[in-house]
Amino acid sequence: AIQDILEDPENTIWACTKNGLLKIPDGKAELIQPIASKFYNQRNHFLTIINDKQGLYWLGTSGNGVALYNKDTKDTKDFTFFADNNPSLNKCSSSKIASLLLDRNGNLWAGARDEQDRISGGFFLFDRTAKKLNIISNNPLNPYSISKAYGSTRSIIEDNFGNIWFTNHWGKINQLIPQNNLFKYYRNYSGIENSILFTKNTRMLEAKDGRLWFTTENGLFEYLSDEERFVKIIADNQDCSCTLDTVCWRIIEDIKGNLWTAGINTELRQYNPNTGVLRCFNKDNNLFHQNVYSLLADRSEIMWLGTYQNGIYKYNLNTNDVVNFKYILNDFSTISHDKIGRMCEDSSNTIWIATLDSWLNKFNKETNKVKRISFSGNYGYFSDLFVDKKNRLWAGTTLGGIYLVNTKNDNYRRINTNHGLPSNINVTGFSEDHNGNIYCCSGGYLIKLNQSGEVKEYYYITTDDEVLHQTYYIRKTKEL
Repeated sequence: AIQDILEDPENTIWACTKNGLLKIPDGKAELIQPIASKFYNQRNHFLTIINDKQGLYWLGTSGNGVALYNKDTKDTKDFTFFADNNPSLNKCSSSKIASLLLDRNGNLWAGARDEQDRISGGFFLFDRTAKKLNIISNNPLNPYSISKAYGSTRSIIEDNFGNIWFTNHWGKINQLIPQNNLFKYYRNYSGIENSILFTKNTRMLEAKDGRLWFTTENGLFEYLSDEERFVKIIADNQDCSCTLDTVCWRIIEDIKGNLWTAGINTELRQYNPNTGVLRCFNKDNNLFHQNVYSLLADRSEIMWLGTYQNGIYKYNLNTNDVVNFKYILNDFSTISHDKIGRMCEDSSNTIWIATLDSWLNKFNKETNKVKRISFSGNYGYFSDLFVDKKNRLWAGTTLGGIYLVNTKNDNYRRINTNHGLPSNINVTGFSEDHNGNIYCCSGGYLIKLNQSGEVKEYYYITTDDEVLHQTYYIRKTKEL
């Protein structure tokens, strides 16, 4: 029973059989058996064969994992890292290897077969240099995981771009794209108490001490990197019914290390992560507003709160003084609208404010006056603002891509689909890495631009009607 045939660089034919490996150099067959026996043995039952640049032959066996044959020494070495008795591989019970591939980097890909239960076949990647084995399996929470194995991984090939293709028993074709290996997915776990709920309003913060915080529809969470899990923060204010167990849409850290969260129809809250003390603001503070859309802690001890209908509140952390800035008809030194979208501060202590109209507002903190700026082209309104290390303002728009603004003279240039952006729609979520590259989102695209504003690459990483809303660069781990 001939299972697979290979011709090596020396024009020798190798054939896998149920009772050994046939070597046919010149029309005469030689039978090679790890165990010399006329009786059936799993170690002699070969299903597939490949050879590498070192002249070694890799064989998939029917029940004994992978065998490595050296034609010079005539030795056979078994790699039983697929065997059932390996507790680290308890996700896959099959050690029948029906398909093999050595990719351009020398990594070994192996497809397992198990026709008995039709679910425990698997797909493996073995890093020969690091001696590390990875199981590649279906994950219902990851839209880019492989399809269910259903008994057998059949044929594996590598194309000219380094993509890995394979088929499985029930007719599914899978393409493993190297870029997708860059991403790890976290999904909502319904039914698990105190689990994080990801929505379009989920936001993230890396605090000064390196701790990672997430705000969501169901509260404040800390992400523990070492354990790869999210922990819900349970905190209540003893003086009122205020809690962190409700909507948290925005999060910032003030100069004292306190975390501030806000949202729609919820309290403005200040949480000290070291003491666990939660402080909530109400009308007695002259700071209460149910719809805080944006938060900004400037370089001094001033908090800026952008609301949906009531302009901006300026709050002094030391004196508790509160000042409200609002739109005044025919006064062009005031903000252009009371609905505040985004705010950011540049290195010259200027506050940039995006209102829910077509104006960009440049607020001078010394005079409390505003300069209103509009731009050419149809761009809708500004969806996000970000100041980079070079003190340039990146302004994302709802219709017109990106405006890159010189904060000193207000000159700008436009970056849109004519310059390589995959989309001009709802550009948001700006962040900057340690090399000065800028990341942002548009629809389902993650976009990377260099320091000059040139689009270097982009990825489409969502499924169905999902939309990306924020990127966040973690300086501690250099992850996005």
